[in-house]
Order: sequence, then structure tokens, then C-alpha cells
Amino acid sequence: MLQDAQTGAVQKARAALQASPVFALQHLKVEAAEERLIISGKVNCFYHKQLAQEIVRHAVEGIRVTNTISVEEERTRPDPVDKPTLVG
Repeated sequence: MLQDAQTGAVQKARAALQASPVFALQHLKVEAAEERLIISGKVNCFYHKQLAQEIVRHAVEGIRVTNTISVEEERTRPDPVDKPTLVG
């Protein structure tokens, strides 16, 4: 019985993340472990990590959620060593 409840919770959590308009959340992993759900994967900002956690918590109210998502910021600017130097 507990196994069925966990399977249903995992499916609800995955569906909620896949329905998110935030693409980065749609491919996160959700697994059941003991009496909780574990969210894992990678996102590029802390806001998305928190957003994923809140989406899952809302989808599976009453079930403990552990957020192991890692935040790996995308580099939007080159390092100073990548800048061209002017020779004059």
C-alpha cells in the first residue's frame, strides 16, 4: 500500500514539474526513498531550485520532500583572460 502511495506521489510530482513553463524544471528527476520524495538534477539558478521544490511540495502535500538539485550557473560573460588585448 505504501509503495502505491509513493508511486502515485512520484507521478504527481513529475507531472507537476513537466507542466511547468520553465524548461529547466521539466527534466528534473523525482524518486521515492523511504517516506519522502527526492528531487534531483541541475538548474542554472537558485530561483529554479526553489521553484521546483515548491511545485513538488504543492503537488504532494503531506509528503516530505528533499531537494538535492544542484545549481550550476551559466557563464554569460567571458573571463577577463578571454578578452582580446589591444596592441598599439
